[in-house]
Amino acid sequence: MRRATTTLTVNPTFATYAWSTGATTQSISVNTAGTYTVTVTNANGCSTTTAATVSVTPQELCCAADVAFYSFAGQPDYTASSTGSLQTWNNATNPFGNVNTNNTNVFVNGVIAIPSGANVLMQNLRISFGPRGMIVVKPGGSLIINNCTLTGLQPCKTMWQGIRLYKQSASEGILSLENNTLIANALVGVSTQKLAYQPLETIAANITTIPDFANTNLSTIALADIWSDPIVQTTGGGLLTLNNTTFSDCFQSLNLAGETHLT
Repeated sequence: MRRATTTLTVNPTFATYAWSTGATTQSISVNTAGTYTVTVTNANGCSTTTAATVSVTPQELCCAADVAFYSFAGQPDYTASSTGSLQTWNNATNPFGNVNTNNTNVFVNGVIAIPSGANVLMQNLRISFGPRGMIVVKPGGSLIINNCTLTGLQPCKTMWQGIRLYKQSASEGILSLENNTLIANALVGVSTQKLAYQPLETIAANITTIPDFANTNLSTIALADIWSDPIVQTTGGGLLTLNNTTFSDCFQSLNLAGETHLT
């Protein structure tokens, strides 16, 4: 994992330097958190030892460029089978190499699509999404998310795109969030509008105040512009059921529009 480099330097007037890393130079560069000591000796043979502690920030611990995201046959995106039969994704059987997510976190930086004819139950899974991460329930698709934790990258809480639920004519997507499901760090937790993809690589999720939608002075992206994008103004909708679900640290928890049926 690539991390920021810190340079430790001591006074150049000493004759010798002995660092705990084994280096004998006046300065060393480190990229791992810890305590580093150096023993310096002057021309008269007098020595003293000092120490410095280097910490690594949460952002450095999980930079999106350094995370090993799961690859679906070499691709970042995954489309569920549209056989119509129930597909249960849990800690024993799932598209992520059947990994037990209670022990190993799954990192996804692409689109998980639930197409027409797909019927998926996600149960007891923990997934951390990168900035491109998104779940899309398309018209005619059905997704139940039961007792799952879907977040941005931890512990730095970078944002992901969130869940999209779509409807087209009489065909609507079906989404149910239930049983202690947590949706965290999403740009929009669940949206029934076709929000355009947003480049979230540099946006942190721990926003303390929500800016006025007329204010586009955010340093990284004008989030207010999302809702003025022409693609957003198309008719959305779908069937959404919420039961014992928590939204945390999302820019917006729910963005419901069009013919949305909420239960």
